[in-house]
Amino acid sequence: TRTSDNSCSLTGKQNKICTDSNGKQTTTAQSCTLSTRPTCQVPNTCNQSTGVCVPPTPTPTPTPITGVYQIPSSIDSSGATDVSTTLLSFLRTVPDGATITFKENGVYRLDSALKFSDRRNLIFEGNGATLKAGGSGTGSDSSDSLFYLSNSPLPNSNITIHNFKLIGNSPTPGIYVKNQEYQMAILIRGGSNIDIHDVTVSSVWGDAFYISGWADIVNIHDNHVLSAGRQGTSIIAGKNITVKHNLIDKIGYWAFDIEPNQSSEGASNVQVLNNTIGTTGGGFLAA
Repeated sequence: TRTSDNSCSLTGKQNKICTDSNGKQTTTAQSCTLSTRPTCQVPNTCNQSTGVCVPPTPTPTPTPITGVYQIPSSIDSSGATDVSTTLLSFLRTVPDGATITFKENGVYRLDSALKFSDRRNLIFEGNGATLKAGGSGTGSDSSDSLFYLSNSPLPNSNITIHNFKLIGNSPTPGIYVKNQEYQMAILIRGGSNIDIHDVTVSSVWGDAFYISGWADIVNIHDNHVLSAGRQGTSIIAGKNITVKHNLIDKIGYWAFDIEPNQSSEGASNVQVLNNTIGTTGGGFLAA
C-alpha cells in the first residue's frame, strides 16, 4: 500500500511496493493490486501513474496592458500652436489600460476640448504639463473646455487625471459672466471611477469641475483652483462623489453647487470634506 498523505486510488495492476495478507512487503517487479484510497477532492484529480492527487492546470490569466505611452515629441509642447486634433489622434492609438505621460512642464495649446468616450483604465500623467485653452472660444460652449469625459456613445470608466495645470482663456479670472460659463477645466458626463488630483486650475470661464450624466464614484481631491468664473465644483447628476482637501482661491459664483437641470437629475451620497475656500461671488454651497 502507498503511504503518501495525498495518495489516491489507482486502477488496475502496476509494479509498486506491495504488502501481502501476512504483512510482508515485496519490492520485486511482481504486479499487485494496490489498496483502495479515498478519491481526490474536486477539482483535484488522481494521477494514475503515481497515485498522487494533483490540482488542475490553472487557466492562464490574460496579462493586462500596463504600457506607458509618451506624448510624441512631434506634438508641439511649447504652446505656440493648437494641438487638440493631434492629441486626440494620438489618444486613439493608445490601448485601454495604459498610462499616457505628457512632457514634463510642457505647454499644450487646445483650441477645442480633449474629448473622449468609451475608454477604460487610463491614467493621464501630466508631469506638471500645462493644457491651455486657445483660439477664439469665449466660454459659450462646452467644447471650449480642456478635458471632456463624454458618455457618447458609451461612458468612460477608471480614468485618472493628475499633475496638470489647466488654464482657460477668460480675460477676467474668477469673475462670473452670464452666458459665458460653459468652459470647464474638467467636464465629466457619465462614467464611473474617475479620480482627479494634484491639478491646478485657473482662468476658466465656467467651473473647475463639472459632473453630470449620473457619473458614479468620482473623487476630486488635493487640487488647487486659483480661479474659476462660475463654480468650483458643479454636480448636475451624480452619485458617490467625494470632494476633499482642495484649495479654492477665487470663484465667481459658488464654491460648490448641486443643481439638477431637470427632474431626472440629482445627487446621491455626496461628501464635501476639508476644503479651504477663499473668495466667492455667491458663497460656500448652493443646492
